[in-house]
Amino acid sequence: MELDAAEIPPFVYASETQELCVKALNLSRTGVYNVRISLSGTGLFPMEDIFIGNMEAGTERPGTMRIYVGTRTMTEIGTDVGKSDEEKYGEVKGTITLKYEDAKGKTYEIERDFRTEIKKAQILSLTVNEEAETNSWQISVFVIIIVGHEEFLEEAGQIPGIRSVTPVIEIPAKIRAEGYTMEISLQGVDLTELIMTVKESNEVQVGNTPVLILGENSIAMMEDVNGHKISEKKQKGLLDCYQEIDWQYCLVDIDKIESNDELEDWEPCLIAGILSSPADGIYLPYEQAENYAEKLSGQTPITRILVTVQGEKIIKK
Repeated sequence: MELDAAEIPPFVYASETQELCVKALNLSRTGVYNVRISLSGTGLFPMEDIFIGNMEAGTERPGTMRIYVGTRTMTEIGTDVGKSDEEKYGEVKGTITLKYEDAKGKTYEIERDFRTEIKKAQILSLTVNEEAETNSWQISVFVIIIVGHEEFLEEAGQIPGIRSVTPVIEIPAKIRAEGYTMEISLQGVDLTELIMTVKESNEVQVGNTPVLILGENSIAMMEDVNGHKISEKKQKGLLDCYQEIDWQYCLVDIDKIESNDELEDWEPCLIAGILSSPADGIYLPYEQAENYAEKLSGQTPITRILVTVQGEKIIKK
């Protein structure tokens, strides 16, 4: 028997629920019985064990386990004896265990150890400001960086009138909702530096599920399964009801597309709000973008920067 389990993320956030995909493989020449998979770990509470049952020789069975993330000092869900963040959050260890029996009822175990880090839950809540602050004289501008000229990131910060210069990570992805799909580059930005006008806001927890912020024109290129472009009425309907709709995303691996080896892996995403400005992009927290860039290419290439300009004269120029 073998246990095949997805990697536990390097860090998880307290109060979120993680899904772990596992698989039991019977590589022997005989059947096995009462196959089940369990997980134990500090601060990690499986909602259920996976009971696979009996397996014939040469077969495999998948399963999915939901895991509630607590804190290092949580003894059970809802009971936390920790007093400080230092006690509650940090590295934890755990074990995934595959158990099974042979025809004579003898029990066997296969264990796989893992490590992860529990981080404090972060809440993203945008402030709705339908009317732009016309007297603030600040604006955010996205600037493309030419490969080989990355030093501009540091030099630009010395230009008079520029308040801040921060990197942008572009993540190739697809999003879908209500039968409509589109390809887009998600913009990973420092949200504290993005000058934006928030039309609608939804308080969400930032964890391993991507949190997206939609410009009100950002889904105009969505299409249905027949290739028909989304109507303006449908766009408005999706944005008006964005909190009730199931939004999903999948990362687009360029290398796999070129080798015709791409498999779409759709997962849920959260929508934190709708922007009337900037209206054309889809944004996510920079830290999350870093993680997805690592998954795709093992690095975080910077191809754009976010420049925040301040001052009436500079903006008018």
